[in-house]
Amino acid sequence: MEHIGERIKKTRHAAKLKQKEFAQTIRMSQGSLSDLEIGRNKPSIETLVGISELYNVTIDWLIKGTGNKKNAYQMILKFHYK
Repeated sequence: MEHIGERIKKTRHAAKLKQKEFAQTIRMSQGSLSDLEIGRNKPSIETLVGISELYNVTIDWLIKGTGNKKNAYQMILKFHYK
């Protein structure tokens, strides 16, 4: 079963960002992001809200993996394929 860190990593990959770049956008260290992505730590509410707002993914999808992934990535795709 996919965990929240894997969905954060999918969001980062969809945005075509390296860990360091993505971590800077959500105001955390690269090491902390790495810990999230491998499931060692859980994100704070503030981190989830930041990812949701910056990358237009739903908090519901980040936490539970439910919802339409196409809608979750719609803004990212528009940004990268202008």
